[in-house]
Amino acid sequence: MPNVKALANRNKKAQKNKAARSANRFSRRTVDCATYLADPEANAGSTVLLQQSDFDHGTVRLTTPVRAVLTEDISFNPNRGETNSDGTLVLERTQDWNPYAGQTNEEQYFDQATGQLLKPFTLGFFAAITVEADSVIIDLNGYEFKQSDEHAIMQRFYANIELGSAPFPPANDTNSQGPANFGVDFRPATNVTIQNGTIGRSSHHGIHGNLADGVLIQDVIFKNQEVASISINGSKNITVERCEDRGRVPDGGVDGLDGIPILGTWSALRFAKSQILGLAPLGLTDYATIMGDDSVSNGPLWRARVTEKEIFDDLFGQGAAGNNGIVYAGGASAGNAVFKNRALEVDGFSYGMLFNKFGAAVGAPLASQPETFDAENVFLSDIKIENVRTTVVEIPSASKLDGTGNQVDGIGAVFQLLNTYTDDDGGTQGLRAADGTYSGTPLSDLQIAFAQLSLANLLPDGSKNPVFGTLSIDSNVVDWATDGTGKKLLDVYGDANLAAPDADNSRQKLKLYAADGTTPVDDAGTPVEYLIRWNGDSMHHTGSEKGLIGIRMDGIQNALLENVRIEDSCASGALGGGTYIGSADGGHEGQGDYVGYGGTWATGVRLSGCKTVQMSNVEIVNTDSLNGPAHGVIVAGGTTDVSLETCRVDGVVAGSGQTDKVNAVQLKGLAGYPNHAPQARGVKVEPDTEAISYSELDVLPVQSLASLKRKEEEINLNAQRRGGQQKRRTSRNF
Repeated sequence: MPNVKALANRNKKAQKNKAARSANRFSRRTVDCATYLADPEANAGSTVLLQQSDFDHGTVRLTTPVRAVLTEDISFNPNRGETNSDGTLVLERTQDWNPYAGQTNEEQYFDQATGQLLKPFTLGFFAAITVEADSVIIDLNGYEFKQSDEHAIMQRFYANIELGSAPFPPANDTNSQGPANFGVDFRPATNVTIQNGTIGRSSHHGIHGNLADGVLIQDVIFKNQEVASISINGSKNITVERCEDRGRVPDGGVDGLDGIPILGTWSALRFAKSQILGLAPLGLTDYATIMGDDSVSNGPLWRARVTEKEIFDDLFGQGAAGNNGIVYAGGASAGNAVFKNRALEVDGFSYGMLFNKFGAAVGAPLASQPETFDAENVFLSDIKIENVRTTVVEIPSASKLDGTGNQVDGIGAVFQLLNTYTDDDGGTQGLRAADGTYSGTPLSDLQIAFAQLSLANLLPDGSKNPVFGTLSIDSNVVDWATDGTGKKLLDVYGDANLAAPDADNSRQKLKLYAADGTTPVDDAGTPVEYLIRWNGDSMHHTGSEKGLIGIRMDGIQNALLENVRIEDSCASGALGGGTYIGSADGGHEGQGDYVGYGGTWATGVRLSGCKTVQMSNVEIVNTDSLNGPAHGVIVAGGTTDVSLETCRVDGVVAGSGQTDKVNAVQLKGLAGYPNHAPQARGVKVEPDTEAISYSELDVLPVQSLASLKRKEEEINLNAQRRGGQQKRRTSRNF
C-alpha cells in the first residue's frame, strides 16, 4: 500500500505554500465588493471585503483570483419577498427570493445580450458565493456565514459556498447533470482555501463542488446543513483539517426556526411554480387557459401562491408559533398537510461529509471500482462530526406506461400517487382519494397543469418540448385528473410482465378504470397500468444502504482519515413499504444488485469502490438506527487496500425503535419483504473487497434488536490484543 499519510503531508504542504503566496500577493490592494464586481478582471489579485449588504441582491461570484474576507456575520436572504406590517407575506409580490430582471447587479445573473436568466440560476440563487476561478481564498475571519431561516425555507436547493460556476457540470453537449439544465458553460474552482470561521445553516450543503482541484478547508465549524457539511464530486487534492461538523444543532435563529418544518414536497411546489412562471414569456399554446391568471383566484398558479403565503405566515408572521407551527387542518389550508414535516429532521438521505466520483451522488453506493479514478487524494485530519440525523420518508413512484422510468415533474420530483399525509385533525390528505379518483393537492394540481401545458405544446414530431425539463407525467394520468368523468386509479397486483413472483409477493401496480371501477381503460389496446417502484425519496434518489452516513467515500483513490471522531448519529426513518427484494420486482431501478430498502440504515464511515485508504485513530461512537441496520464502518463495492489502525467503534445500536416482537414478515428474506433485519456491526467488510488490514482495532459491544441478535458479543474484536489482514475475498464482520 502506498504511504497515504506521506502523500497527504506533501499535498498539504504544497497547498498551504500556494495559499500563502496568494495571500501575500492579494494583500497589496483592498477593495469593497461593489468595486470588485464592477470589474473583476481589473481587481484580480485584490483583497475583497465582504459585508451583509453585498449579499442583499444575490450570489457573490468570484470569477478571478482574490482573497475574500468577511467583515461581519452574513445571513443570506437575497431579494426577499415583500411582507406586510405584521410579517405576513404579500400575495402579489414583485420579489420572491429569486433573480429578476432589472434588479441590482442584474448583469451577474442575466445575459445582457438576450435578457435571459443565466442557466446556472435556473432554480434560483443556488449559492451565496460561487468560486469560478483559480487561486481564491475565502477567509471567514471568525464570523458566521449562513443561509437565513427564511431563505432556507424558500430556497431548498442551495450551498453556502459552491466550488464552481454552476451546481453541476455538463452531462453532454446540451445539458448539465442535476435536476435542471444548468447549462454547459462550467468553470470549476482550482486552488481554493476556505478557512477561519463558521459555516451555518443551509437547506442542502455547507460547501459543494464538482471537478475541483486543490481545495484546502481548515479551521471551520459547520452546523445546521440539512444534507451535508461538505459534498464534493469528481475532484482531486482535497484537504480538510481541524474542522468540526456539529450536525443538525438547533441554533434558535433570528426567525426562531430550530428544525426543518417542511418536506421535500414543498421544494417541489416552489420550483414547479418558478418553472411555470419562467415559461410565461414564451407564448406557449393555452398557457393562460391552463394555468389561470396568476393574479386572480382561478387556477393552479394562484393556489400555489396562496399555499406559499399560508405556510410562510404560519412560520414567520407576527405571532407565528415557529418550529412546527404550520396549520394544516382544513379550511383555507386544506391540502397543505403534504408539506408538513412533523419530525423536524431532513426527510432525505443525510451525511456529515461526502466525497464522490464524478457525477451527482444520488444513486446507490458504488458496487465496484470505477475503471478510471477521477476523484483522488482526499485527506481528512483532526475532524469531528456529531449529531447527524435524518428521518427518511420513502416516496414510492409510478412507472411510465411502458414500465420504465417514473412519473415525475419538470425538475424530477415524484408525482406522489401513493403517499398520504396526516392533517392536524387526524385525517389524511393525498392526490388520490380512497376510491381511486383524483382529489389533488396544491402541488399535484401544479404538476398536472404543467403536464397539460406540455401536451398542448408538443414538437411537430409529437415529442416533448425540451423546455418542460424532466417531465414524464403522461396523458392518461392527466386525463384521470382532469376529464371529470370519475376515472379511478386502483391498486392491483400481478407480475406486470415480469417473471411472476410467488403468491405472497405479487408486484403492486396501479391500473386505470372507468368510473364504475371495473372497466379497464385502454390506450391503443393496451391496459393503462403503472408499476410501483419503492426505495426512493421525493426526488426518486435511491435509498440503497444509505440512510445516514457520517463520512461517505465513493470511487476515491488515495484517502486518509486521521484523528477523526464521529458521534451521536441517528437514523429515525420508518420501515420501507412494498413487497420486493430488488430492482427487478419493485425496488428502485437504480439500486442495481442492492437488496431491499436502505432508508433506515445508519453508518459511521462507508467506503465503496475506493482504492488505497488509510484510517488512523478514527473513533465512531453512538451510531443508532431506530428501525434498521447500524454499522460503525462498512468497506464494500470492490474497495481495495484499506488499513484500519488504532480505530475504535463503540455504541452501535440497531432497531432501537422496534420491539422484540417485530413482525417477521417486515424483514428481508422473510416472505420477500424489503426491510433488512436491524442488526448491528462494528466493522462490516464485504466479500468483494481485497487487502483490508487492521491493527489495534477496538470494537466494543454492539446492540441489535434482542430477538434477532446473532451473538455479536461473541464476535466483537478487541484488536489491542489481535491484529491481522484480509488478503482473500472473504467476508469479515466485527
